[in-house]
Amino acid sequence: MFFSAKNHSGRRRSDLRRAQLAAERLESRALMTVSPGTEFSRPAGFAAATEPTAYFDVATGVLQFDPVGHNVSFVIFTYNTEVANITGSTPGPFVYPSGTLQNAVSTSAEKKTFPAGTWGLVPTTFPARLAGGITLTNTPSLATTGANSASTNGWFNKPWSFGAVVAPNALSIAEAERNFISNTTTTDIGYGPGRDLFQYAEFGVTGNHYGRVVVYATPDAASKPNSILGMAGDEIVVSKSTGSSFTTTTLASLPAGTTWVNSVSGDFDGDNRTDIATQTDTGTWWVTKNPASGTPTPQQWGSVAAYQFATVGDFNGDKKSDIAVRNSNNGAWQVLTSTGSGFTPSRFGRWNPAVTWSNVLAGDFNNDGRDDIVGQRSDGQLIVAASTGTAFSSSLWATLKIGQVGTVGDYNADGRDDLALWNSTTGKVRVLTSSGTAFVPKKFGSWDPTTTWSNIRPGDFNGDGRTDLLAQRADGTWFVSVSNGLAFSTSAWAALPIGQFATVGDFNSDGLDDVAVRNSTSGIWRVMTSSGSAFTSSKFGSWPTAKAWSRAFAARA
Repeated sequence: MFFSAKNHSGRRRSDLRRAQLAAERLESRALMTVSPGTEFSRPAGFAAATEPTAYFDVATGVLQFDPVGHNVSFVIFTYNTEVANITGSTPGPFVYPSGTLQNAVSTSAEKKTFPAGTWGLVPTTFPARLAGGITLTNTPSLATTGANSASTNGWFNKPWSFGAVVAPNALSIAEAERNFISNTTTTDIGYGPGRDLFQYAEFGVTGNHYGRVVVYATPDAASKPNSILGMAGDEIVVSKSTGSSFTTTTLASLPAGTTWVNSVSGDFDGDNRTDIATQTDTGTWWVTKNPASGTPTPQQWGSVAAYQFATVGDFNGDKKSDIAVRNSNNGAWQVLTSTGSGFTPSRFGRWNPAVTWSNVLAGDFNNDGRDDIVGQRSDGQLIVAASTGTAFSSSLWATLKIGQVGTVGDYNADGRDDLALWNSTTGKVRVLTSSGTAFVPKKFGSWDPTTTWSNIRPGDFNGDGRTDLLAQRADGTWFVSVSNGLAFSTSAWAALPIGQFATVGDFNSDGLDDVAVRNSTSGIWRVMTSSGSAFTSSKFGSWPTAKAWSRAFAARA
């Protein structure tokens, strides 16, 4: 069993092609689309803070601050890869009004980076630092009224959004967590002393204080699966979600009297909608597109022998899904690259045919915009075939015990896909985080080894940009292992009888992954929508029980 967190609409769950961290490369504040002000909004899935806390969204570049009622007199955010003194020439990601701090202070009529009022301290405001101090004389001086106020008494004690202070998608979650630093403290919340923190001072309380920078990524709902494609014999149906139910219609009918040996889904024409590719026993691949309107006709796209491991990915980085297949006799990999209207097969590489292979999965393990393939040999070696766009370069990335269940996702949100492996004997769940050239195995958690687990799926169920793991226990209880980038926190989210076609997608378009499950006896589809910390189950529709349903694909439609 093996699954991938990549949705087969052709777009990656976390598609961060990061920019250089040099301020001159970033867009100016005037071009940023998210303004500062009192529009503070705690991200979904996070409990209310009890101490001053900052929230940074890598997808939008927005930095927010919640003092939770504390009378904050000074706040400083520093971004640097190393603990060092910050100067005006230190490269950094922050972009906001240049000049003195006063030029970045809001007025009653105009929003700027800082709340309205008089800021008595003018600290450094470099590309690597964003900071503001209120007073040197213990006199509170922030505005307490008006649209751009963040105070009830002159101190910084109300939630505030600094706006987009970093260019969208310029940083990955993992980069931001490592490099928001406070270099005068040994506080360690998991990323090393003084990392993932900001510094602040509080009126009437002695000493410097350190708060956490909660880093996340607003989910891109437009790239997530929101529907289901199904196959019963030669019939293909699409169940489109309205947010509360499925509307099911016949998409197309495949040629009758044909034996189908492979069925996969992907965005083969690059329109951000999920299509279906099916292969006959004679080798012909048929593609059924999933257009926004009209009735598609299945088309022949190419032919290659019916080999093993039909694996979908964008192996040449052109934003269209391709299909890789392997000849078990000689070990050769063939990739059928999509032109948008047909497949062009070519040999990409070879894996040893003298050993057996498992956990064969696609993912972009080096974050170069092209999908790669990982597979585990029968001797435990994990081989990654990194795609150059025209060939695979295969090398050993790690060695672990065989017979484990593999899933691909970006569990630490650094922009590179990782591999999670669950050991059914010990219950341990390890995440093999990718460095770009090798895997680093880390124990992230464990599941009860005395019971059986099924429906293991990756997904971002709390919407923080990190891949989590879903699994169902033998008694029907659904558990979610939420990743914080370093470990899993596992808890029960719902209970529902074990069904078929457990399918992950965002079926109510709120940016959080949900789970759809079909009862094979009644034919009813139920969707467990995520709140970020639990599932709520409701009936969405049904597929007729008189038909023999063979496949269900998460789809963008």
